[in-house]
Amino acid sequence: MSPDSNLTNAEVLDRIVGHSREWYKAAQESGSYVPLGKLAGHLIPDAFSRAHVARNDSGEVLFYQSFQTQETDAHSQAEGPLYDTGQKDSYKTADTYYDNPNVQAALSAGRQVMSYFWQGAPFSEVETFLRGTVFKFAEGAAGGRSGGT
Repeated sequence: MSPDSNLTNAEVLDRIVGHSREWYKAAQESGSYVPLGKLAGHLIPDAFSRAHVARNDSGEVLFYQSFQTQETDAHSQAEGPLYDTGQKDSYKTADTYYDNPNVQAALSAGRQVMSYFWQGAPFSEVETFLRGTVFKFAEGAAGGRSGGT
């Protein structure tokens, strides 16, 4: 999710929120689900993928992965049914993609954003949800450099 390793995690999140605002407002103004799909159907699932975001055992963001240094094979594996069990170097393969707890978290967060949209909620409510839940930083992580691998 990090376009540039010279950015802090907080700066990357500000960019993410900026794009999210554009898409949410475009969906509100046009009534089209296409821009909303960029947020609820793409950005949020990426937020829960190890290919894009490193999280601690509590699910808080440690850093954003770098586009430039990411290996294609590692990216594909991280978005598959393999997931971190929370134990050091311990991974489990889900029986299906939907059994992956990261997928469940992404689906739940995407549904919440859709709910905001259907209720006609202002973007400020969505932003609070994104910053406080989907992209909540681990202590001290906001000022750290993005772009880990």
